[in-house]
Amino acid sequence: MPSLTLVTLRRGAQIGRFYLAIGVIVSLFLTVALLRTGHGTTEFDAVFPVDVPLFASLGAIGGLMRLVGDRSKGVLEYFIAYGVRPRALFVNRLLVTAVLTTVVLRSSLAVGLGGYLAAGNAISADLEDAILGYTIPMAYASALFASIRGIIWSALSTRRAELNSPVGLAPLLGVAPLS
Repeated sequence: MPSLTLVTLRRGAQIGRFYLAIGVIVSLFLTVALLRTGHGTTEFDAVFPVDVPLFASLGAIGGLMRLVGDRSKGVLEYFIAYGVRPRALFVNRLLVTAVLTTVVLRSSLAVGLGGYLAAGNAISADLEDAILGYTIPMAYASALFASIRGIIWSALSTRRAELNSPVGLAPLLGVAPLS
Protein backbone atom coordinates (compact mmCIF):
# COMPACT_ATOMS: atom_id res chain seq x y z
CA MET A 1 0.00 0.00 0.00
CA PRO A 2 1.41 3.44 -0.86
CA SER A 3 2.30 5.90 1.87
CA LEU A 4 -0.52 8.06 3.14
CA THR A 5 1.79 10.77 4.46
CA LEU A 6 1.42 13.21 1.57
CA VAL A 7 -2.33 12.64 1.40
CA THR A 8 -2.58 13.20 5.15
CA LEU A 9 -0.50 16.38 4.88
CA ARG A 10 -2.73 17.74 2.12
CA ARG A 11 -5.93 16.82 3.96
CA GLY A 12 -4.66 18.26 7.26
CA ALA A 13 -3.64 21.52 5.62
CA GLN A 14 -6.96 21.69 3.80
CA ILE A 15 -9.14 21.26 6.87
CA GLY A 16 -6.88 23.41 9.07
CA ARG A 17 -6.40 26.23 6.59
CA PHE A 18 -8.57 28.57 8.66
CA TYR A 19 -6.48 28.02 11.80
CA LEU A 20 -3.30 28.18 9.74
CA ALA A 21 -4.40 31.53 8.32
CA ILE A 22 -5.28 32.83 11.78
CA GLY A 23 -1.92 31.73 13.17
CA VAL A 24 0.01 33.36 10.33
CA ILE A 25 -2.03 36.58 10.15
CA VAL A 26 -2.13 37.24 13.89
CA SER A 27 1.57 36.46 14.33
CA LEU A 28 2.45 38.77 11.43
CA PHE A 29 0.17 41.48 12.80
CA LEU A 30 1.86 41.24 16.20
CA THR A 31 5.29 41.22 14.57
CA VAL A 32 4.58 44.36 12.56
CA ALA A 33 3.09 46.06 15.63
CA LEU A 34 6.21 45.24 17.66
CA LEU A 35 8.46 46.52 14.90
CA ARG A 36 6.55 49.81 14.69
CA THR A 37 6.74 50.64 18.39
CA GLY A 38 8.83 53.65 19.22
CA HIS A 39 10.51 52.05 22.22
CA GLY A 40 13.47 50.64 20.33
CA THR A 41 14.39 47.01 20.35
CA THR A 42 13.56 46.14 23.95
CA GLU A 43 9.91 45.31 23.35
CA PHE A 44 10.66 43.28 20.25
CA ASP A 45 13.48 41.39 22.01
CA ALA A 46 11.25 40.60 24.98
CA VAL A 47 7.87 39.87 23.39
CA PHE A 48 8.53 38.42 19.93
CA PRO A 49 10.33 35.22 20.96
CA VAL A 50 7.70 34.45 23.58
CA ASP A 51 4.57 35.00 21.48
CA VAL A 52 5.49 33.19 18.26
CA PRO A 53 5.03 29.67 19.75
CA LEU A 54 1.47 30.56 20.77
CA PHE A 55 0.46 31.26 17.19
CA ALA A 56 2.44 28.34 15.81
CA SER A 57 0.52 26.03 18.13
CA LEU A 58 -2.77 27.54 16.99
CA GLY A 59 -1.87 27.22 13.32
CA ALA A 60 -1.09 23.52 13.70
CA ILE A 61 -4.58 22.38 14.68
CA GLY A 62 -5.29 20.94 11.20
CA GLY A 63 -3.68 17.59 11.97
CA LEU A 64 -5.80 17.11 15.05
CA MET A 65 -8.96 18.27 13.30
CA ARG A 66 -8.35 15.76 10.52
CA LEU A 67 -7.88 12.95 13.04
CA VAL A 68 -11.06 13.79 14.93
CA GLY A 69 -13.02 14.06 11.67
CA ASP A 70 -11.63 10.76 10.38
CA ARG A 71 -12.32 9.06 13.69
CA SER A 72 -15.95 10.19 13.82
CA LYS A 73 -16.56 9.12 10.21
CA GLY A 74 -14.89 5.71 10.53
CA VAL A 75 -12.01 6.47 8.18
CA LEU A 76 -9.41 5.30 10.70
CA GLU A 77 -11.10 1.91 11.04
CA TYR A 78 -11.20 1.67 7.26
CA PHE A 79 -7.45 2.33 7.04
CA ILE A 80 -6.68 -0.18 9.78
CA ALA A 81 -8.87 -2.79 8.09
CA TYR A 82 -6.80 -2.37 4.92
CA GLY A 83 -3.49 -2.86 6.67
CA VAL A 84 -2.39 0.63 7.68
CA ARG A 85 -0.71 0.43 11.06
CA PRO A 86 -2.17 2.62 13.82
CA ARG A 87 1.35 3.87 14.50
CA ALA A 88 1.53 5.20 10.93
CA LEU A 89 -1.77 7.03 11.39
CA PHE A 90 -0.49 8.57 14.63
CA VAL A 91 2.87 9.59 13.13
CA ASN A 92 1.19 11.09 10.06
CA ARG A 93 -0.94 13.33 12.27
CA LEU A 94 2.18 14.47 14.13
CA LEU A 95 3.91 15.18 10.81
CA VAL A 96 0.96 17.35 9.75
CA THR A 97 1.25 19.22 13.05
CA ALA A 98 5.00 19.73 12.56
CA VAL A 99 4.59 20.94 8.96
CA LEU A 100 1.82 23.40 9.85
CA THR A 101 3.90 24.64 12.79
CA THR A 102 6.80 25.18 10.41
CA VAL A 103 4.64 27.29 8.09
CA VAL A 104 3.63 29.69 10.87
CA LEU A 105 7.10 29.70 12.41
CA ARG A 106 8.90 30.41 9.15
CA SER A 107 6.57 33.23 8.16
CA SER A 108 6.79 34.86 11.60
CA LEU A 109 10.56 34.56 11.80
CA ALA A 110 11.07 35.75 8.23
CA VAL A 111 8.93 38.85 8.64
CA GLY A 112 10.02 39.51 12.22
CA LEU A 113 13.75 39.14 11.78
CA GLY A 114 13.68 40.63 8.28
CA GLY A 115 11.85 43.71 9.54
CA TYR A 116 14.11 43.90 12.57
CA LEU A 117 17.21 43.90 10.38
CA ALA A 118 15.63 46.26 7.84
CA ALA A 119 15.00 48.76 10.65
CA GLY A 120 18.74 48.90 11.18
CA ASN A 121 18.91 46.77 14.30
CA ALA A 122 21.47 44.03 14.80
CA ILE A 123 20.43 40.66 16.16
CA SER A 124 21.86 40.49 19.65
CA ALA A 125 23.14 37.34 21.31
CA ASP A 126 20.18 37.45 23.71
CA LEU A 127 17.65 37.59 20.87
CA GLU A 128 19.46 34.80 19.04
CA ASP A 129 19.51 32.66 22.19
CA ALA A 130 15.82 33.33 22.81
CA ILE A 131 14.83 32.34 19.29
CA LEU A 132 17.08 29.29 19.04
CA GLY A 133 16.67 28.17 22.64
CA TYR A 134 13.03 28.99 23.28
CA THR A 135 10.95 30.09 20.29
CA ILE A 136 11.70 27.27 17.87
CA PRO A 137 11.75 24.37 20.37
CA MET A 138 8.68 25.63 22.24
CA ALA A 139 6.70 26.13 19.02
CA TYR A 140 7.16 22.47 18.09
CA ALA A 141 6.87 21.18 21.65
CA SER A 142 3.61 23.01 22.39
CA ALA A 143 2.01 22.10 19.05
CA LEU A 144 3.05 18.45 19.26
CA PHE A 145 2.06 18.20 22.92
CA ALA A 146 -1.37 19.64 22.17
CA SER A 147 -1.76 17.29 19.23
CA ILE A 148 -0.70 14.22 21.20
CA ARG A 149 -3.03 15.10 24.08
CA GLY A 150 -5.90 15.70 21.65
CA ILE A 151 -5.23 12.43 19.82
CA ILE A 152 -5.14 10.46 23.05
CA TRP A 153 -8.25 12.18 24.34
CA SER A 154 -10.05 11.58 21.06
CA ALA A 155 -9.00 7.92 20.99
CA LEU A 156 -10.14 7.27 24.55
CA SER A 157 -13.34 9.28 24.51
CA THR A 158 -16.73 8.14 23.37
CA ARG A 159 -19.06 10.27 21.30
CA ARG A 160 -21.92 11.65 23.33
CA ALA A 161 -24.78 13.73 22.11
CA GLU A 162 -24.40 17.49 22.55
CA LEU A 163 -20.68 17.34 23.39
CA ASN A 164 -18.00 18.85 21.24
CA SER A 165 -14.75 17.15 20.22
CA PRO A 166 -11.45 17.77 22.01
CA VAL A 167 -10.18 19.96 19.15
CA GLY A 168 -11.45 23.13 20.80
CA LEU A 169 -9.58 22.56 24.06
CA ALA A 170 -6.36 21.04 22.67
CA PRO A 171 -4.56 24.35 21.93
CA LEU A 172 -4.92 25.28 25.59
CA LEU A 173 -3.20 22.04 26.57
CA GLY A 174 -0.22 22.94 24.40
CA VAL A 175 -0.11 26.58 25.43
CA ALA A 176 -0.60 26.00 29.19
CA PRO A 177 3.08 25.10 29.75
CA LEU A 178 4.03 28.47 28.23
CA SER A 179 2.21 30.36 30.98
